[in-house]
Amino acid sequence: MSGFVVDLESLRVNSNLLAEVAGLLYRGCLRREVGTLARRPYVTAEVSEASDEFTRFADEQYRDLVVLVMALATKLKETGQDYLGVDGSVQGKLDRILTDGSYVAPKDR
Repeated sequence: MSGFVVDLESLRVNSNLLAEVAGLLYRGCLRREVGTLARRPYVTAEVSEASDEFTRFADEQYRDLVVLVMALATKLKETGQDYLGVDGSVQGKLDRILTDGSYVAPKDR
């Protein structure tokens, strides 16, 4: 969408912050070994299998989150590199959306 004005320095800083967050998330990832107490002989076979399945699922979801944050960081960086300024009339229209717009909640089903 055209017509937005942003601070290029803000884009650069925030893309770097997102990349740093992704790195911190990756380093702080919960390891599957943490669930070792939920294994035989401490628990039943059913509990052990359920714990292992949940841990694998959670690990996959966590890694997906890290990749998503990194993808957002690179997209933000691209946006900053491809950024073009807009004229005052377009900026005025966007400003009016922010100042005069209102939230309309969806109807209950």
